[in-house]
Amino acid sequence: MADRLCYQTEMSVGFPLPESHGMPMRLCQKVMYGLNPRLMCGVGAGISRYDKTLVPLFVDLQWSVARPRQFTPFVEARMGYSFAPSPSATGGSNLGLGFGTSFRLSDTRRICASVGYEYQHFGQLKTFESAVVRSRFVEKIGHNAFSATVGFQF
Repeated sequence: MADRLCYQTEMSVGFPLPESHGMPMRLCQKVMYGLNPRLMCGVGAGISRYDKTLVPLFVDLQWSVARPRQFTPFVEARMGYSFAPSPSATGGSNLGLGFGTSFRLSDTRRICASVGYEYQHFGQLKTFESAVVRSRFVEKIGHNAFSATVGFQF
């Protein structure tokens, strides 16, 4: 049963789509469990940087397109919720879809690289001040980006 568990550290950088601003970056850790040789599911957490810093918690599903070999292509889906440690922001849902390949370094170690799409919804507190009025409101933001991810699995 222990050989079905693996841990993965990954770093991702996003390239914002129109209507989004800022370059998202993410550093995550996840634990994956092999349901069979080609399907893995897991949970993870990390830190993301958009306009604000967020702490994502997510579930991940990864399916190998071919039997595991030296290079193994895969597709993955991730969804979860990001919490905002800053009082000037609120958390929101996140979603990621991608495809990539993993390269076997040894029986227990792999390097993974993928590209995909990610969406992050959150809110940030804004303040408007004038000589007459002061107003505070929450601006809802949806970030859409293409992402490139590199990870190390052991």
